[in-house]
Amino acid sequence: DKETNLGRRVVYDTQGNIISTDYEIDTKFYPASIGEYYTKNYPKEEYSVWTSKDAQGNRSYYSKRGSNVIRFDKNGKYV
Repeated sequence: DKETNLGRRVVYDTQGNIISTDYEIDTKFYPASIGEYYTKNYPKEEYSVWTSKDAQGNRSYYSKRGSNVIRFDKNGKYV
């Protein structure tokens, strides 16, 4: 996104239907528990958080850490 300098991604199936949308989000838009998780487990690392919404409207959060993906549920609880 040129305005916010944050990433966006839309995934489509072969018929052009949206499967999911992912947005990199600012700290004020994700649950505080995600920040607390990083402070506790990786206190000196910088990180970015993405939110994902599937075709049914289910929301979750994730963060990439090297080649791993750390996932959180819709409330920001580590899964």
